[in-house]
Amino acid sequence: MVNPFALGWLFSSDGRITSGVFTSLIVCVEVIVASVGLCLAVKGNALWTSVRGMTKREATLLVISSLLALILGDMSLNVIAGPTYKLRSKYGWTVPENVTKRHTVQDQPGQFHTVENRYFRAGFKRWGNLNSPNTKVLILGDSYTQMTQVSNGEEWYGYLEKAFGTVEWFVHGTGGYGSLQEYMVLNDYIDQIKPDLVLWQFCANDYLNNFYLWDRKIYPYNNFGIRPYLEDGQIVYKLPMPLPFLRKYSKIADVLLAKYDAKMKETTRVVPKAIKATENLPTAFQRGPLAVEYRTAGNEAYRVTLEILRMARKRARDIPIFLFSTNQLGDNEESLCIETGITCIPGVWEHLEIQEAQGITFGVVDDGHWNKAGNRYVGEYLVQYLRHNPVAQELLTKPAQQ
Repeated sequence: MVNPFALGWLFSSDGRITSGVFTSLIVCVEVIVASVGLCLAVKGNALWTSVRGMTKREATLLVISSLLALILGDMSLNVIAGPTYKLRSKYGWTVPENVTKRHTVQDQPGQFHTVENRYFRAGFKRWGNLNSPNTKVLILGDSYTQMTQVSNGEEWYGYLEKAFGTVEWFVHGTGGYGSLQEYMVLNDYIDQIKPDLVLWQFCANDYLNNFYLWDRKIYPYNNFGIRPYLEDGQIVYKLPMPLPFLRKYSKIADVLLAKYDAKMKETTRVVPKAIKATENLPTAFQRGPLAVEYRTAGNEAYRVTLEILRMARKRARDIPIFLFSTNQLGDNEESLCIETGITCIPGVWEHLEIQEAQGITFGVVDDGHWNKAGNRYVGEYLVQYLRHNPVAQELLTKPAQQ
């Protein structure tokens, strides 16, 4: 069984081992196994006699030393090859910069079209002119801001671009990001961009992403990757998956668990109602089957999220921050805004519900994210809100400056 063909068929996603390091190590093991087999064939009886003549102490030492050699070899292999789940960047993972990606999306039942997503500097979806004297807006968010379900220009902030044409837009969104990762982007780029206004897209699952114990508990519905968490005021990196210690130090366990992860992800494509309920966490905190199990964790997740937004408010100094949620804006979100001095934009979810009641489909098929219609309704709603908010209206409607 210890050969590249068998191991490739058992453990490799494409059915074969392509890594030269893996192949070399497997060949070494093959040579060792062949050598042991040759010794047994030539001196089998003598070896058996020697084994039978061992004392209990000698046998114990042999077993222990063999196990230690196996463990050391396993750990060495993990050091050489590295674990399956690695820290890709300081944010956990990032979108490559200056690339264009194309894929097919089922926007409406039976309606497929090709989507083209273009990314610019540092993976931003928009990177405006840093030297422009005009108003600059920084938009932060997760997959609802990355918005791979529609092409560039069709995202909800594409409608803000059209409505406020003199503004320089800087948009960063990456799927799976939590509030801490979004804050880290803000912290890294706010001095360079010098935005006049920050628009923060929030999602109820940010609570999950912000709190390690909760993030790990919802496996396999979470993001399979190391991410930063805020613990005791410090940023730490953890893998929110079962048996993280074994994954980190044992290559055998890492490979087997990675296979298990792939099967779990494949067999759990349909998210159960119990997990979907966490999409509206304020409700889950108060009642329902998740209330007892998640109340303590929910309170802690809220506390961490509040601490992160306070950090963002302090880092932005006097720059106005507006926040809207892709879910129903509940008491928790309103409390976050009140305690941090951030302006909550209400009514986005309710506006979409009105459209849905009129028979409009605003979600991509088999995907909870907005399709072109959903992005349009959200974008137009935000345009109207910002036009009627005195602070935003003054900043966004300034005449173009030379």
